[in-house]
Amino acid sequence: MKIKYFFMIAFAALFLTSCSENGLDNSHYAEWLGQKYNQTLKWDPDSMAFMRANWVSTELENSIVIRQASKIKMWNTMQTVTLASYPQSALVTNFSQPNVLTKTSDQARENNAVLAINGSFFDATGKPATFIMVDKKVLSETTVPEANGLIAINDKGETWNLEIKPFSATDILNIKSNYTSALAAGPLLVYNDEIQSFPQTEYYTKKEARSIIGTNASGYIVMAVIDGNFPNIADGVTIPEAAIIAKLMGMVNAVSLTGGNSSTLWHTTMGVINYPSGNNAFDHEGESPVSNIILAKKYQMFAGGDGSEMNPYLISTANQMNNIKHVMNQSNAAIYFKMTADVDMSGIAWVPFNSSSPYQNKINFDGNGHTIFNFTCTGAGYPSFAGVVNGVIKNVNFVNATITGNPNSSHVGIVGGYLGTNGIYGEVENVSVQGTVNQQSTTAFAGGLIGNLRYGSIKNCYVNADVTSRTSGDAGVGGICGYQYDGKNLKEETSDVNTLIAYSYFTGTVDAPNCRVGGILGKSENRWGNWMYKNISEAKFLRGINGLTGLICGVMYPACVTSGRTYDNYASRSCQLYWGNTLHIPTINAYYNEGDTHHGMVLDDNACVTAKKLGWNESVWNLSGSSPRLKIMK
Repeated sequence: MKIKYFFMIAFAALFLTSCSENGLDNSHYAEWLGQKYNQTLKWDPDSMAFMRANWVSTELENSIVIRQASKIKMWNTMQTVTLASYPQSALVTNFSQPNVLTKTSDQARENNAVLAINGSFFDATGKPATFIMVDKKVLSETTVPEANGLIAINDKGETWNLEIKPFSATDILNIKSNYTSALAAGPLLVYNDEIQSFPQTEYYTKKEARSIIGTNASGYIVMAVIDGNFPNIADGVTIPEAAIIAKLMGMVNAVSLTGGNSSTLWHTTMGVINYPSGNNAFDHEGESPVSNIILAKKYQMFAGGDGSEMNPYLISTANQMNNIKHVMNQSNAAIYFKMTADVDMSGIAWVPFNSSSPYQNKINFDGNGHTIFNFTCTGAGYPSFAGVVNGVIKNVNFVNATITGNPNSSHVGIVGGYLGTNGIYGEVENVSVQGTVNQQSTTAFAGGLIGNLRYGSIKNCYVNADVTSRTSGDAGVGGICGYQYDGKNLKEETSDVNTLIAYSYFTGTVDAPNCRVGGILGKSENRWGNWMYKNISEAKFLRGINGLTGLICGVMYPACVTSGRTYDNYASRSCQLYWGNTLHIPTINAYYNEGDTHHGMVLDDNACVTAKKLGWNESVWNLSGSSPRLKIMK
């Protein structure tokens, strides 16, 4: 029986050799050769040696599989190869780029990675020598000729995808727009299952250690190192040989990374898995510092925290910001968030986290003095950051925000379309916004900060916005807030403060010719719980409906003025104020109140002098210039 099996194996080996010599495809022997590898190759002795090597396989958590084989005889040399594969859905792949050269293992640990491989080209100072963008931040636009491949990552918060494709410096603008992170590397080894062609120069023909990253036909990511500089154990390979090995490992798209002593493959429990040659010893201790790495880590919705008051969710990236909506729970119980870094929201199609019935997502969002750049929201359901603000939003800057409501839109504003509802109080405090608000609906309200104030307060806010709106009729559009309506609907006199705008500043424009318009507030409804005091408007241009457009408020319930609910509001007389298409200049005697239109008092010297007179908190405000600025503003 043993003799029978011996001849069967010998015959199979002879047949495979014969087929390879005739250029035939041996894919029929896929199961015998190992299904995990690419079976579309025309087999030759070197390919067969790779497949028949003594592969040691280790399966780890997160669906990671490590494979390693030594002394593989290929091209009359000996090779040692280590690879790690994992499904894209199992881990989040990204890049690390520290300020100084740092070992792959150290960068990986610093970033809480599970798996990592060294990255792309760098210069002697440690700066990247190729294009690199991490979480929308471009860290280098340098390119070298060999970097003709791109590792591109699109991270949408819940899903992410890694692609390997050709790269050219002319692609950078599109890369910035279409991907979250990207790293140029090279040369490109395999693309669309085809091995690429390579120049016959020393860089390409030198045998040394090579690092590779690729994707296979199943969408798995494969990280691999072919060790070098160890004669008769790990001789290293040329670039064309690395391309062949990449395809043998099943990669349909693959790109080379930095090689030589940089080549390092690391795992969180196994440590350095391959044999870096920096110490001239065939062990795991010879890794050299590198500029950047490619890492895979467990998916974390936030940078830390559990959402409690004592341990808020920490936000440092756009995708973490975008994850807010995934942890809100319509429970009326506040969920806490805190920013730990400035965040660029470019490319994020924002959906407000409280824009669906029953609107009971309650938040406590602390910007911690940081800035949200390039925030954009377009749509129908309260286009804004929050949608409906229930709870607290504080200590944050919005720079270059763009809010657009469509013809079916609800109320709009940069921070919220609606402030306070369903008995849940909303607070916006120590917040600055800069940007544009455009309302296309004729029935909904608009404001630079908040569209509709129902049950809550706006305090110590800075608004520099250009607000345009098609709103018409008995409605309001304002520089800070469009409409104020006591959510408790108090029609008899009371001391309750159910809505409040105080100690806040507006500079910008409001253009809504078909409705009530004001520099601070468009319209205050006839309710006793509405309060507004000690605000300043330095609006540059205001245009609203004839007779109902004011420097402070387009329509103000007169009783709120006479009863002291609306007082000490100041405005600049340099504003171009239009009633319809007619320039209007209130007379001195009518400057405070002109019918139902509230113009406010005349500024004393300048806005900062007036703010000091009004007792604005100088631990919050910088009043050293001519116009107030929040101290958190960059």
